[in-house]
Formats: sequence, structure tokens, C-alpha cells
Amino acid sequence: APYQLTAAIVPLLKKAEAPRIINLSSAAQAPVSLEALQKNIGLGANEAYAQSKLALTMWSFSLAKQEPSITVVAVNPGSLLDTKMAKEAYGQHWSPAEKGVAILYDLALTDLAETGTYYDNDKGFYSEAHPDAYDSNKISTLMQLTKGLLSN
Repeated sequence: APYQLTAAIVPLLKKAEAPRIINLSSAAQAPVSLEALQKNIGLGANEAYAQSKLALTMWSFSLAKQEPSITVVAVNPGSLLDTKMAKEAYGQHWSPAEKGVAILYDLALTDLAETGTYYDNDKGFYSEAHPDAYDSNKISTLMQLTKGLLSN
């Protein structure tokens, strides 16, 4: 959904004075199974979540290179924030939801955003994402497969 929405609005974003795309990633990132993406194997909810967050980060890095006039940042807003999702999945939280809101605000509306990067709000600074997020071959394969799946 983020991929398709963004593809639809990129032409409008390019007309903006300082366009930004802030993609919600996660500290939970796992290698993307192309077999699962093609629905050849199933995944559990946590594994699907972690793979989707790495895929989103990989795509964010790719998009930043593809659209240099748009600032693109992948962000982990914070692990186990006090949200309905964390309560239902884990029954606990580590930080208030406002922590995630604050970093999203700052990335969207201040000069904090650095394109083609991963901001880890658990650490409070830009950090390294999963190693696969920097692998151009894996990113290319993911993007080709994504485009192919969406064209069917």
C-alpha cells in the first residue's frame, strides 16, 4: 500500500517546495523471503511484519536514489510504543506513543530529515538498518518482483 500510494503521488510531491516521504519502518527487520512475497510459502504474523519493514526500508533507500528531489527517510518510531497494536500483540509497552509522534513530526517538519537514511528512535539518532537494506542486488530484485506482482 505505501508503495502504490507513493507512486501515485510522486508527481504531485515533485511540485512541492520541500517534499518529504517518511516511511514507518521498525527495529524488527528480517530478510525478505521472495518465496513468501510470491505466496509460495506462508509466514507467521511476526515474521511477515519484520520482513515487510525491511522491504519498506529497502524501497525507501531505492526511492531516495530514484527521486533525488524528494527527501525520503525510513524511521523506527520506537519499539513497543504504548499503542493498541503493542498492547494486543505483547500486552506491554516500553515508551509512550508520544515518543513516536514527536520523531515523525520532527522528520516531517524540521531540518532533521536526511534522505536515504534510517532513523532509529530507540537510539535517538540515525543508525544502520538491516544489512540487506544496503544490498543493491537484493533491492533491485525486490523492486522488480514488487512491480511484477502489482502489474498482474
